[in-house]
Amino acid sequence: MSTSSLPEKLPLNKETYLALHAQIAENSEGFWEAQATSHLMWCQKWDTVCTTNPSDEKALWFAGAKLNAAHNCLDRHLQGRGEQAAILWEPNDPNAPAQEISYIELHALTCRLANMLAKEGVQKGDKVCLYMPSLPQTIAAMLACARLGAVHVSICAKQSADFLVQCLNDTTPKVLFTTNAMRKSGEVHALKSAVDTALEKAETPPEKVLVFNHLPEVDAPLQDGRDICVNDVLNQYDPTHTFVHMEADAPLFILYTNDGQSLVYHTGGYLVYAASTHSYIFDYQDNTPAMEDGSKPTGALRYRSPDVYWCMANLGSLTGHTYSLYGPLANGATLVLHESTSDSLDGDHFHSILHRHNVKILYASQDVGRHLHPPREALPHPNNLHRVVMSAEEKQADFKAWLDHLELNDTCTVLEACCALKSGGIAKFKGFEAKDFWPFLGLEPSSNKNGPGQPQIAKF
Repeated sequence: MSTSSLPEKLPLNKETYLALHAQIAENSEGFWEAQATSHLMWCQKWDTVCTTNPSDEKALWFAGAKLNAAHNCLDRHLQGRGEQAAILWEPNDPNAPAQEISYIELHALTCRLANMLAKEGVQKGDKVCLYMPSLPQTIAAMLACARLGAVHVSICAKQSADFLVQCLNDTTPKVLFTTNAMRKSGEVHALKSAVDTALEKAETPPEKVLVFNHLPEVDAPLQDGRDICVNDVLNQYDPTHTFVHMEADAPLFILYTNDGQSLVYHTGGYLVYAASTHSYIFDYQDNTPAMEDGSKPTGALRYRSPDVYWCMANLGSLTGHTYSLYGPLANGATLVLHESTSDSLDGDHFHSILHRHNVKILYASQDVGRHLHPPREALPHPNNLHRVVMSAEEKQADFKAWLDHLELNDTCTVLEACCALKSGGIAKFKGFEAKDFWPFLGLEPSSNKNGPGQPQIAKF
């Protein structure tokens, strides 16, 4: 299947979609090969698209290929969209200013952190743990690991110190990233203190703890010889870095589920799945305005993608990994990142974010209806949402009422989607309040073919 035969948009008519799905199922490897070609840049092409081991039925995707996830999310965008905003970061405090980080700035931060990790001895195959809120620095640290070929293990900052101990004992990371503190629901949570408690209990604690001074007013004592304040030394490191060419089946990250299960996701197949599902499910199109010569704006001109995108999941979850980092950044999007989760986001702040950043695409869990009230004051203009995708794992009765408060225009499409650990992202979707879910293109649930994003159980 050639890239020219790929559908530009998902057809949302049931008969048309299922006919397309059946057509692609006849050559699913051709479909995924076309996705890999159209969405990513490869350092070395694959020998085979998919090889299945008869003994355990585990699939090996894009064998022989090499690429780098950070290169696909950052470096390749610099020439065409370097000055474009990559991240619009919103702090938990609605009175604090938002931050806008361009692709050039995110690349420089990532490279400095990669050089810092390298100085601390981190190499390809090593593990690095992150226990941080959703910050631009968190994304940069994850991508810094990817540049080096290190495996990142991101733990949601709301998890307990005991949960962190389990992860540290399993993965034995060489380095741990954290912040001194974070805000949630108006309260300050001392993350560094929780890390110190966990390291006292860990069987093999990391050699170094790299601490971002996120809330300067919060004191977080550093242990000599182990802890480093990143803010104090970051500018000493070079803002350029040569990324490592990684095998497509090399581990990219390890994810811990809420029940403590650990899954490892692999670079090539996962990134193909993240980029393609982000493009299709969210109808994300590269509509960045071109200059007269056909190139994208560069230099002093700062701009945003016309389709500003916001996934409300925290970065420690699979949804956060796939749709707040790897999917949108691989596609060159401008994404909104909020410091915490929807249960700590005030309704007025939510609507303010939608309007100030002119968000066009929203991905949220259906429990937001319990937490986000309609705006207390009339907004200056309607929102500009053209696609709303709601996580359908836990449907809430008050969601529809909340959706009504959004006052969506007639051209906005609302979908429900299920993000599956076994697929690495959204595995099925349907129209809002439709009866049946449809599997994503290239997936065959009846034959247990979960696509290239499928993880393996981590073995330590």
